[in-house]
Amino acid sequence: MTSRSRMRFFGIDLAFSSKNPSGLCVLDERGALMNADYLRSDEEIVGFIEQEADPIGNVIVVDAPLICVNETGQRPCEKLVGRLYGKYHASCHSSNIRNMAGQRGPMLVSAVQERFPVTVQHDARNTSADMWPMIETYPHPAHIELFKLSRIFKYKKGRVGDKREGLMQYTTALKELQSQKPPLQIGTIPFLDQDIYSLKGKGLKRQEDLLDAVFCAYTAAHLWHHRRDTSCWRTIKTDSSPDFITVPLLSQ
Repeated sequence: MTSRSRMRFFGIDLAFSSKNPSGLCVLDERGALMNADYLRSDEEIVGFIEQEADPIGNVIVVDAPLICVNETGQRPCEKLVGRLYGKYHASCHSSNIRNMAGQRGPMLVSAVQERFPVTVQHDARNTSADMWPMIETYPHPAHIELFKLSRIFKYKKGRVGDKREGLMQYTTALKELQSQKPPLQIGTIPFLDQDIYSLKGKGLKRQEDLLDAVFCAYTAAHLWHHRRDTSCWRTIKTDSSPDFITVPLLSQ
């Protein structure tokens, strides 16, 4: 076994408040699920990473703002996402240092950096045992790119029936990643076979968060496997602000 086969790819669908659970997932080098969980506090999330991380190298992708310096309104990268993907219904919530949307991610970054050699960066090109990239993504525009959608999956808001239908479409798309490079080993992910139409309330929300965590973990694997090919990702940012959102692009 080569050292490269021991890479780990983490996905975190981070709730804006630790009062609510966050979805977590980790994939191995083959794209197989190693573990998934539903945790609340930063300490629990750090513990999950510590349990599953490998000394060779790790990539962590988070669905939440990791850098936020604006006092009000939206971050510049969020405004840019709206201009690029608004026609697909993929605009962002407003994150700033006065709301929890802009506070939780930087707090998690600090907690993780106290224990691990993590650096917030745009891509996975410099991954090593001494440098673990922590990258912000946003699933909606990433879905548009990887799945070639004409509009986002509608699984976040609306009537229960509509959210179930959106989650079914999302699940089907995730299963199609088994034929991509890198592949997602869908046979190792039991909750991809969950009966969506039997879920409601907290069960439906848990399924949504776990699917987003899987997608973030797959994004981590994608960014690492294609780290030398800059046509396989897009970093959305402005020159005037450090905040950014990186989305994977379909490999040719």
